[in-house]
Amino acid sequence: MFFMYLLIVGVSAFTIQPEERTVASGNCQFRGKHFKTIFGVEGEPAVLRCPQVRYWLGASASFHVNMTWRKNDSAGMAPGGEETQVWVKDGALWIVPALQGNSGTYICTVRNASYCDEMSIELRVFKKTEASLTFISYPQILILSTSGSLVCPELSEFTRNKTDMKIHWYKDSVLLDQANEKFLSVQGTTRLLINNVSVEDEGYYSCVVAFAHNGTPYNVTRNIKLRIDSKCSRPRYPSVLPSIIST
Repeated sequence: MFFMYLLIVGVSAFTIQPEERTVASGNCQFRGKHFKTIFGVEGEPAVLRCPQVRYWLGASASFHVNMTWRKNDSAGMAPGGEETQVWVKDGALWIVPALQGNSGTYICTVRNASYCDEMSIELRVFKKTEASLTFISYPQILILSTSGSLVCPELSEFTRNKTDMKIHWYKDSVLLDQANEKFLSVQGTTRLLINNVSVEDEGYYSCVVAFAHNGTPYNVTRNIKLRIDSKCSRPRYPSVLPSIIST
């Protein structure tokens, strides 16, 4: 049996007029599961974006809609404000800090007076260990004997409106020396420039940005698995999606 909790959000761009009625939840069209699985590190913030919002905006920016979130197979969890662990802000579901028990399938429902649809998205939270790197790393490719950049992905919620953003970069858990001309963290961006790419540069990289919520500091970590390719015909960034490996 599934237990569900409901998170209701009123977003300035997605509001319902008081006199309008919304479509009943039982009449919602289920669009299916979103193709991207969100991976999180235990003890760090996790953010889920409502997958189908872009479809609504693409159809009409004037829609007045109501957006809700729920999680399958969850007992004893209640929605709250930003002082709690789970809340909704600007249509996105925030979990701070994310724990392994928060892993699961989340469903976002968007409805207005005449239509309703739902999509699900999966969150998987792992402990921060070397064994978990395989699951939570974003694959990227650079070309041998060139200069190229790694991109620290999925940071928009944590870097928005921040002019003093600073990202710390690590390779194989060792902080990169910024005095070394080999690596350069490009100030004000999410990029790490690697000069004269060599085979030795292949491996796991981590980028870490600081984030504070209600006075509590958190790290937001993204892991990248870099592969070096000698063929210039290959794209430099094949994907910014974490690899999904069955176990």
